[in-house]
Amino acid sequence: MKVAVYSIAKNEEKNVVNWVNSAKEADVMVVVDTGSTDKTVELLQKLGVVVHQKEFNPWRFDEARNYSLGLVSLDVDICVSLDFDERLSNGWRKVLEEVWKEGVNIISVPLNGMARERSLIDQLEFILVMVLSGGELFMRNCIL
Repeated sequence: MKVAVYSIAKNEEKNVVNWVNSAKEADVMVVVDTGSTDKTVELLQKLGVVVHQKEFNPWRFDEARNYSLGLVSLDVDICVSLDFDERLSNGWRKVLEEVWKEGVNIISVPLNGMARERSLIDQLEFILVMVLSGGELFMRNCIL
């Protein structure tokens, strides 16, 4: 099973190290930087994160998030959307592998201890996302 963690970022220098440490169990980390003026891009690249840069004018969160998902390789089985102020619990990858069943489109997994600065996230939802590419429909399981 190949797992990617993806996100968008702008001026997240203060959160980069903790975000990467939280996501490091993934096979690949993909970030779209939307116009940082601090050291966000430099730090992410130094820590091995695949970084793309694109500004969205006018700003649309949904377009930026969808764009970042679109940059995840199609050979990835599960995509985890993780904001820079969110943290995954230690061992999240093992939990994911234990509950993953091939061909299952929706799974709900309680992961207590996944904290966000402003609130506690009690569950992650795995949802089916269909990505249209080159006229063919590819299915991708994602966590939002």
